[in-house]
Amino acid sequence: MAEHDLTSGERGLPERELNVSLNLTEQVTDLKRRVLHLETLDPSPVGVNLLDISVAEVTVSNTTTETSIYSFSIPANTLGVDNALDLFLEGTIQNTSGGGGNIRVRVKYGGTTIFDDNPSVSNGTNELYVINARIFADGAENAQKGALYASRGADTNMGDDRGTAAVDSTTIQTLEVTVEWSAANPAAIFVHREAVLKQYVSP
Repeated sequence: MAEHDLTSGERGLPERELNVSLNLTEQVTDLKRRVLHLETLDPSPVGVNLLDISVAEVTVSNTTTETSIYSFSIPANTLGVDNALDLFLEGTIQNTSGGGGNIRVRVKYGGTTIFDDNPSVSNGTNELYVINARIFADGAENAQKGALYASRGADTNMGDDRGTAAVDSTTIQTLEVTVEWSAANPAAIFVHREAVLKQYVSP
């Protein structure tokens, strides 16, 4: 048994009662330790739900075809009237074709294009990229708005966009991201690598 300094009250207790008192003290200490451990294991903030994690890689190169790089079926009533979706994608982008080009990025909810950005990709680019899109319910189940931000390398702005939609969120709707090169070239390569999708629930 762990060492324990007796209090003035404990010094007057019979041995059996004293052992019970010490044992309860150890149990309370152990319970506190377990609670602290659980809090450490589950740091997720209240009001945030993880909907999807994807590590399926998609490479888009030597084509001008609009190509889907990510899609997920959003459950009915996920947006409601005041919730939000937060989508984060990352990968690599490269252009060693000898000339500049553009990579068009579209984000669609329920088949409606909310964001449509067309950033330039200069020759010599070979960097990581991130795309962050947030879609908010705009006070009704069939009204949405939001913003998209894309960057590459050392905080180089690839582009940004704002948009709106009028999609019925009370039914299952597909969230999709597509990219499209302005010219087909094997030296222009876009690789989508990972995605994380979260739901923010209004308190």
